Amino acid sequence: QQEAGFQALIRAYEKAPASTQSAIPYALALLKRGDPRKAGTVVEGIIKREPQNVAMLNLLGITRLATGDRAGARAAYGAAIKAAPSFYPAHLNLARIDELDRQTARAHKRYLGILKVAPAHIDAMLELARLEESLGRPAEALRWLEKARSVRSKDIRTHLALSAFYLRQGQPRQALDIAKDAQAQAPDNPHTLLALVQANIAVGNGDAARNLLRHLVQVVAFQPERLTQAATLQAQVGDMESARYTLSKALLADSNYVPALALQIRLDLQSGKTGEAEKQAQA
Repeated sequence: QQEAGFQALIRAYEKAPASTQSAIPYALALLKRGDPRKAGTVVEGIIKREPQNVAMLNLLGITRLATGDRAGARAAYGAAIKAAPSFYPAHLNLARIDELDRQTARAHKRYLGILKVAPAHIDAMLELARLEESLGRPAEALRWLEKARSVRSKDIRTHLALSAFYLRQGQPRQALDIAKDAQAQAPDNPHTLLALVQANIAVGNGDAARNLLRHLVQVVAFQPERLTQAATLQAQVGDMESARYTLSKALLADSNYVPALALQIRLDLQSGKTGEAEKQAQA
């Protein structure tokens, strides 16, 4: 199914290589498949015709960073900002490169700079919270997370980030309360369901986690990444029969999905099926 979708993107791009509508999804698919150089070539083709296209300049930065070319990524993001100073995705990406280069003070300044111009910019707040936590300042991180949630209480990302923060800080009860709020807003959202599962596991509510995971498997249908996540958690809470069923769905969606194959080997080994595990490892 995924391969058929990718082939459709190739055909659409080949029919209209000058169109951003075909180039952007094709470039993103190439990135996801681990081919950032080819993705960059696609993007550069558009930029030659549209040198002020800030979305493509930003995407060029992403492709260059994926190849390890931080200087090239900086240049692309800088060009996007020069063309449109209020294009905040490029500012955020520059700050992330600052962090990679261990220039945390500069990154911190960039995030604050965004908020100075756009005080309700949720992404900048969430990135600041993440940075503060990484620097060992959980109180500051919590302050930004709470502020983000107060500014955008309907944005489930703010709830999910806060719930994940509490889990990392060893406060599962608080994480569970926040995850419940998120799931109440978006009952069938895979992200909210996953957060609620993880919080329930953390507080020892195995039965609740198992029921939520079964619902999650129905919601995500045939998304191999989500199904493999669900199968991993099902195995963690001891629901091995459901884990194997979920894993079979993931492999039906993509028989070559490596994380699913690796989990299958691990489950076979845990259940004593060494012969099956060896066959999978050699396949």
